[in-house]
Amino acid sequence: MLITLGHPADHAGIALLRNRNFALLFAGQGVSRLGDGLYVAVVAWLAWSLTHAVGAVALVTMAANAPTFVVTLIGASYADRYDRRRLMIGTDLSRGMLVGVAALLPASCDTSRDQRRHPRQGRYPRPGPHQSRLPRQAGLLPRER
Repeated sequence: MLITLGHPADHAGIALLRNRNFALLFAGQGVSRLGDGLYVAVVAWLAWSLTHAVGAVALVTMAANAPTFVVTLIGASYADRYDRRRLMIGTDLSRGMLVGVAALLPASCDTSRDQRRHPRQGRYPRPGPHQSRLPRQAGLLPRER
């Protein structure tokens, strides 16, 4: 028996993308998901650069993802009761405002204590005995010379 595949443009997913409204929603949600992923990565990197503590990175990562898990349970009940379009627009706008506020928080942090280094420490201070060397080993930070 010979199995033939149709033309790729005949696939159901491609047909959905021909609908302008769906294509806009799909592209917007894709950009939003990319931004969410970058946000979590940048917040984790900021926690590492300010504290050099693995525990702080873990705490910040959990705190960044916890609202998604908590609000999903609540949001599911609202999705069945209210107009989904207005609910989606409202949640996206509120999430955008929260991310905007979170972007302003590092500017209010006092990082002057982190700028003080011993002259022989070089550009990147060595981690203490309680801190991990994982980012340097993974190639995320330049190796010391």
